[in-house]
Amino acid sequence: MTNQTISSLPNAATLSGSERLVLDQDVSAGVIATFNCSINQLIALTPAGTPGPPGPSGPAGPAGPAGTPGGSNVSTDSGNIATLGTDGFIYVPTITYGSLPPEVQEFPISFPITGKPGTAATFFVTAAMAMTIQSNLYGTVGYANTAATANASFTLNKISGGSSVTFGIITAPAGSTGGFTLGGAGGSLAAGDVLQLIAPSPQDATLADVCITVMAQRV
Repeated sequence: MTNQTISSLPNAATLSGSERLVLDQDVSAGVIATFNCSINQLIALTPAGTPGPPGPSGPAGPAGPAGTPGGSNVSTDSGNIATLGTDGFIYVPTITYGSLPPEVQEFPISFPITGKPGTAATFFVTAAMAMTIQSNLYGTVGYANTAATANASFTLNKISGGSSVTFGIITAPAGSTGGFTLGGAGGSLAAGDVLQLIAPSPQDATLADVCITVMAQRV
């Protein structure tokens, strides 16, 4: 690059693209110099451009370590009916009433009797579903608003196809409104069978306003 020197003012110089303008050292200090330049070539300085789009993602890193295997949510209780398969799935078989706990299977059948039950009076409930009455009529309870003078026994039967089968005996104790005693083999009923309750014979002198509830189980 070459220089062109201005040693006196006013003066003029023509610069090429490879030349620069300098002032002579003899120019007095404090002199204000004005330069009118005819520029044949302009090199423009521009600001930085807009950033370009992000580059492509780098390759995936290595896989992490295997996680800890999860535990089974299947209970190990003896009453559990679900099983855990070797494929990790939980399998539940078709559930019937017989596979449920007894407290879920059970339901009550009540025989309310108003006033004094007549001699060998009969009361009926038709079974809407298959059911069983457990031995010793388990779960059955009774109450008498007016206690019997003597032990008074009710008979529980099943009527099916015109035939009668005795399931058990329910006895109202003398002088007590509760504490009925139970006995008998029980049995099963199909839908449409009839549960029959027969009042004491002979009629007790005082027994009145009785309710007997038989506990049955669905099957």
